[in-house]
Amino acid sequence: MGNLGAMIAAGLIVVAIVAVGVGLTLWTGVPLRLEERLFLGVVLGVLAVCAASFAWFLVAGMGSSTLVVGLGVPAVAAGGGYRLRTGRLRVEWRSARRRLGRRAREASSLRPFVVFSVACGAVSTRIMSLAYQTTPRGISAGSLATWADWAAHLAYSGSFAYGDNRELELPIAAGTPLKYHFLANYFGSLFTVTGLELQRALVVSAWLLAVSFPPLMWCAVVRLSRSRATAAISVLLFTLSGGIGAWYFLDDVEQGGWRIVTSLPQTYARMPEQHLWVDNAISASLFAQRSTLLGMTIGMAALMLLLASRPAWRRGGFLTAGIIVGATGIAFVHLLFTALALGTLAAWVDRRRTWLWFLGPAAAIGLPLAMAINPPQSAMRWMVGWMALDSGQSWLTFWLRNVGLWLPLFVGIAVLGGAPHRLRRLSTPLWLWFIVPNLVAFHPSEWNNTKFFLFWQWAGCVVIASFLVGVARAGSRARDGLAPRARRAGALVLAVGAFAAVTVTGGLDTMRAMQRSTAIPWVDTDDVAAALWLRERAAHGERLVYGASNTSAVAALSGVPALSGYPGWTDDLGLPDAIERWNASWQILAGSDDAQTLVRRYSIDYVVIGPRERFEASANDQFWMTNGTLVFEQGEYRIFEV
Repeated sequence: MGNLGAMIAAGLIVVAIVAVGVGLTLWTGVPLRLEERLFLGVVLGVLAVCAASFAWFLVAGMGSSTLVVGLGVPAVAAGGGYRLRTGRLRVEWRSARRRLGRRAREASSLRPFVVFSVACGAVSTRIMSLAYQTTPRGISAGSLATWADWAAHLAYSGSFAYGDNRELELPIAAGTPLKYHFLANYFGSLFTVTGLELQRALVVSAWLLAVSFPPLMWCAVVRLSRSRATAAISVLLFTLSGGIGAWYFLDDVEQGGWRIVTSLPQTYARMPEQHLWVDNAISASLFAQRSTLLGMTIGMAALMLLLASRPAWRRGGFLTAGIIVGATGIAFVHLLFTALALGTLAAWVDRRRTWLWFLGPAAAIGLPLAMAINPPQSAMRWMVGWMALDSGQSWLTFWLRNVGLWLPLFVGIAVLGGAPHRLRRLSTPLWLWFIVPNLVAFHPSEWNNTKFFLFWQWAGCVVIASFLVGVARAGSRARDGLAPRARRAGALVLAVGAFAAVTVTGGLDTMRAMQRSTAIPWVDTDDVAAALWLRERAAHGERLVYGASNTSAVAALSGVPALSGYPGWTDDLGLPDAIERWNASWQILAGSDDAQTLVRRYSIDYVVIGPRERFEASANDQFWMTNGTLVFEQGEYRIFEV
C-alpha cells in the first residue's frame, strides 16, 4: 500500500476508533453534551481498541487480524450502545445544532467551543506534522524533545510492530522485562498494519490524543467552574505556561534582530544552562512524552465523567471513570496514583459509597498493572530543594524563575481569595503535588518529578484563570463615569498583562515547534537502509549491538532489540546493569579482548558499525571483518553477523 493509501487507511481507523468510543459512552447512562460524548468517545475508543487488540496480539502477533479483532470486538458492544440509546443521541445532536446557531455571547452557544477546539487542533496538527521530516539526507526531528525522546518511543513501538514482542521484552535492554508505560507506544504500532511508516504511525496516534486534550480539558473545567471563559483561559495557561525564559528571547533579539522570530534559535521554557527546568507543557509533557499525553487525556475524560455523574450519583459514570483510570497503570502511573489519592479524599469528604464504584475498578485494574511494570529497584531518595540544589539559587528564587508570575498568583489566590471558594478548596490538596516532589526524587532522573508538578500546575491554571476572569468581569461591570471607566481599563490591563506574563515564554516555544526551519537532523538515509535491512532479515529473538545513542535508525526503526539503548533511557528505567550494558556495547564494538565473551553472554547476533560507533566507541571494522560476517554495507554503515 502506498503512502497515500496508508494515510487514508489510518484516517479510517481513527474514525472507527471514535465511532466505537462514542457507542461505548452510551452504556454509561450519564447525560452528556454532544461535544463531551465525542471526545470522551476518543478516550474510550482508544482504550477499548488497545485492550482487545493487545489480547489478540499476545496470541497471534501484530497483523491485520490484530486490527480487525481490536476494532471488531468493541464495535459489537458499541453497536449495542447505539441501539439502546439512539433517542438520547438524537436529542444531544439536536441540542448541539441549536447551540451552534446561537450567538457566541449567549451562555449556551457552542460556537466558542468549536472555534477554540479548531484553533487548538490546528496548532496540534501543525506541530505533529513536523515531528518527523523526510529530507534528501535522511530524517529530521521537528523539535529537540522529539529528537531526544521519540527515538526510544519508536523502538518500543517497533518492537510490537515488527519484532513480535509478545514476550514483552525491553527493546533498549534486550533480555529484560518490559518495565515501562508502553500503552501509548503499543497504540501507535497498530497503525503500521496499514503500511504506514513507523514514525508516521506514532505521529497519527499522538495527533488523535493531542487534538482531543484541549476540548476535554475545556469540558472538564466548564463542569468544574461553570464558565466558558475560565475553561478557555485554563487551557491556554496550562499549555503555554513558562517561566522567565522570555527575557533570554529579548537577548537573542538584541543580537540577531527581530528576524529571529521566523526561526527561533532555542527553546525558552527549558534552558538547562540557565537552570530553567520546568518545561512548557506542550513541548515536554504533552507531545514529547507520549505516556503523559495519553495519561492526561484519560485524566481529563475521567474528571469530566465524574463531574457529570456526581449530581445524580450515577454509578455507571463512576464505574467507567474507574475503568479508564485503571488503564493508566501501564499508560501513566502518575495519573493512577493521583486519581486514587484524590478519589479517596473525595469519598471521605462526601461520605458516599458511590465513590467505591470509581475507586474499586481503578485500584483493581491499575495497581496490578503498575506492579507489573514496577522498576527492578527503587530510585526514591531525599532531594530537598529539587533542582534548586544545583542552581546556586535559593528555593524561592529558583521557582520564581521557573514559573514566573504564575507562582505568586496561585499562592496569593490560595491564601487571600479571589477565586470561587469551591475551586480553592478543590485545588488545596494538590499543593502536596508541589511540596513532596520538592523534597523527594522519585526517579533516577530527578527531572521526571515534573510529572508530579504537572497536576499542581493544572489546578493552579484553573484557579488563576477563574481569578483573571473575575477581575476582567469586575472591570466590565463598572458604571459610566471617568473613575469607573479608569477602574475598568485598569482591571482589563491587569488581567491581560498577567495572562501575557504567564504565557509569553510557552507561547514562544509553541511558535518554535511550528517552524519547519528549526528541525534537527536525526538519521541519514544509509542508516535508514540498514534499519530496513534488519527489519526484513533479522529473525525473531535476535539481538544487536550499536553505539547506544538516540540518533540511530537501526535501533529505532528495525524492531530488533539492542543490548543497550541510550544510557539516559536505560538508567532512567532503574535497570541495575544499565552502565554495565553500555560498557559491554562499546567493548564489543571496539573488538576488545572480552568482545567474544560478551557476545556469547548477551546472545548478540548483529554488530552495527556506523560513523558514531567509530567516532565515539572506537568501533573496529577490521576486527569484525575477521570475527564476523559482513551482511550489509551501504555508505559508512556496516552490519556484521556474529
